[in-house]
Amino acid sequence: MANGDAQIASDLANHPAIKPLLAQVPAAHQGAVLARITAAHKDVMRKSGGGGRSTRQSRAERSLPAERTKLWNTYYSIVRFQTDVSVAAPMTTLTLNAGAIQKPFSYRIGDPMTTAGFDPSFGNATEAETNLTKASETVGGELVKIHGMSLSPSGITDITLWKELESNISVKISMNGDAQNYRLGRMSMIPGSGGVFGSAPSLIGPPPDLTSSVRTDGGFSNGWPDIANFFPFPEPMIWTPGGETDSSLNIVLTCVRQVLFTATARAGTAPAGGALGVAPYNPPTAVGQYGTFIDVMCRLHSEQVAPRSVNQ
Repeated sequence: MANGDAQIASDLANHPAIKPLLAQVPAAHQGAVLARITAAHKDVMRKSGGGGRSTRQSRAERSLPAERTKLWNTYYSIVRFQTDVSVAAPMTTLTLNAGAIQKPFSYRIGDPMTTAGFDPSFGNATEAETNLTKASETVGGELVKIHGMSLSPSGITDITLWKELESNISVKISMNGDAQNYRLGRMSMIPGSGGVFGSAPSLIGPPPDLTSSVRTDGGFSNGWPDIANFFPFPEPMIWTPGGETDSSLNIVLTCVRQVLFTATARAGTAPAGGALGVAPYNPPTAVGQYGTFIDVMCRLHSEQVAPRSVNQ
């Protein structure tokens, strides 16, 4: 054999799929069998454009089907439940109708945030709202192994309204359309791994006394806002790349009954005759104002696996 053919024959003879089969052939015939295998291999290479070039491949080409990368960043997406606002002075009524639905991960960077329940003035989604580059699909062909999930209110969410709405909003995970549904209960059952904690000002709760113009309400976070605080799944859930089974994932937040909340404005008066004055109180009066909505950040606690790029 020529040097090139000898190298090809040597590579084939030591191939893990061929070597054990060749060992079953009587020693006297192994050379002839190997010569036929070598000839067939060269013919395939010629027909596929390989010609007389070496059969050796680069490391990137050899490892492409098997080599994977594991990534640490997690998937996140925020949605807003915006109430309807009606004013009959001095009373403001906030209404969230039964059946209102928001779906984190249903939009991508650059989509209008009206998709996620925000007012049109908010503009388009940025990396502050989500890291998806395609709605409802993983990024760059990643396979995502989800170990758990967390829900967190944003810092501009009104705490009093959050507590009113939270008990009327259900949470479920939906895969492949509605083929698989995993019902997780209320939002308070899904701890928050971020957000704020403790108490916060409320614009819709009336002040506790006449000398205060702002109410402070407590219980702002559903659990300590710690990175390890999330709802763990008994078994990891797999979110596959687009086009495959299990490639469509939706987190579905649904208002299950109508919620009405009223707040009454209060005029202020100056101190007089040794008596304390009355601090004014004005609830929100228009859609988009603080106190008329709650924001919910959904985070998947996961690891991502993807093919390694041959260009790295």
